Amino acid sequence: MSSRPELGEEATVVQMWHGDPEAFTLLYERYFPRVYDLAFRMLGDPNLALDVTQETFLRLLEGRPRYSPRHFRAYLYIIARHQVYEALRRSRRQVPFSDFRNRPRGSHRAGSQRDAGAGAPAAGADSHPP
Repeated sequence: MSSRPELGEEATVVQMWHGDPEAFTLLYERYFPRVYDLAFRMLGDPNLALDVTQETFLRLLEGRPRYSPRHFRAYLYIIARHQVYEALRRSRRQVPFSDFRNRPRGSHRAGSQRDAGAGAPAAGADSHPP
């Protein structure tokens, strides 16, 4: 970091929006632990919380401010919360491969009429209509 005087948070945020990498670094160092803590409390997984925290700061850099610099912390936490929700949605869609290996064959259709035998042709029976 350079030897320039310490700026207030509002001024630092304004400088970050104008592309100052030192201002971003200062805000990153100040807020990383807070955003990580929020993500970890919501997710309970340290690795996923780290991913969400990094994605939050990436989105911050890519986005445009919707709030004044006075509300920077709220803006950052909104981004973080959205990233947590997205991580939760992704985790629900993913099923570990081991879950599939340990399931009995055809269990993905459990409870369907076909598995119960209703309407299914008997073994060896002609499946074509007469």
